[in-house]
Amino acid sequence: MEQQAKGVPMRSARNVILSTAERHAQIVPLQASGIAVMTDLDRAPMVTVEAETQIDDALRLMKNAGVRSAVVVDDRGRLLGLVTAYDILGEKPLRLLQSGGRTTASQGRAGIQVAAVMEPVAQWQVVDVNDLQRFTVADVVEAFRRA
Repeated sequence: MEQQAKGVPMRSARNVILSTAERHAQIVPLQASGIAVMTDLDRAPMVTVEAETQIDDALRLMKNAGVRSAVVVDDRGRLLGLVTAYDILGEKPLRLLQSGGRTTASQGRAGIQVAAVMEPVAQWQVVDVNDLQRFTVADVVEAFRRA
């Protein structure tokens, strides 16, 4: 039977596959607690990168740490946002280059800083951890789909 979250039917998948820093996949049932698919920063590495860091340098740092995202901070260590490998490898840098924003044709990707492609804190969609403990993995997947 397909599960529903807020009236939106879910696909009939029964599991979510997680890939961890140790490079092995873990199958998590959709009925498991939503906590099962969240990163516990007490147990997993957290990478921080300064907003002025060049995007390919940030990506290299994430790859070396075995993570796909990094917390973005300013020069005083204040939280500014989050950057993911998808932000760096996806359409954002290409759009910046095409629009001429903050980069010149001669600099190419080397002229793009993390701040230009990160997700700023003000745009984060968050959920209280107490609520998350009541959610299932299916609820989390559906929330991401809707977002």
